[in-house]
Amino acid sequence: MNQIPRESRKSVMLAATLDAGGVSLPVRIRNMSTRGAMIDGAHLPSPGTMVRLARLSLAASAIVIWRLDGRCGLKLADQVVPDEWVAGVRPGAVPRTNFGQARVDGIQAALRQGAAMPAAPPGESPAEQIDRDRLDALIAEEIRQVARALETALDDLSENPEVLTRHDRALQSLDIACAILDSLTPVLRAADRDKAVEAIPMHEIRSRLSGRPTLT
Repeated sequence: MNQIPRESRKSVMLAATLDAGGVSLPVRIRNMSTRGAMIDGAHLPSPGTMVRLARLSLAASAIVIWRLDGRCGLKLADQVVPDEWVAGVRPGAVPRTNFGQARVDGIQAALRQGAAMPAAPPGESPAEQIDRDRLDALIAEEIRQVARALETALDDLSENPEVLTRHDRALQSLDIACAILDSLTPVLRAADRDKAVEAIPMHEIRSRLSGRPTLT
């Protein structure tokens, strides 16, 4: 008897909120497919419980299908796009904001403006081009180091249930900032930047850097 292959899941580490029976729980999404997700957190609901998983402007109804050792599996009621959950917003949607989110958005906008490095102007000498490439490589390494530092801080903060409860949206914004930094680093290092932009997994960033919608 042929078995239907299990749909591949995207490994992630995303701060989110699980609503179950009127109680809101801070959780982390550990992996996700178009129809399912695995989450971890404290006091997770029992199998068979109907829940609502939310991350920034996105939400999905689901049912708990298993629970074990601080983790549980969810079967989503509707199909989702994992990349949208990484970004925390659907294409063209305006995310809900507060003062903290506005500050993060401002940082993201500044990063986007500096990410598309201009091509060497006509008449630029080979030596100047080499210096520009070297600078881009150094900037990429600095961005990588910042992303790793943010991820380490995020992991440490996410281990504290009280911090998760009080600052879940701020942690979600940090998730997105880390993902943006990870997307920019290979672009700065690439010899073919158009190709590197097309390879960015976050379609929102891919679209902004390429200047056209790229989600298919």
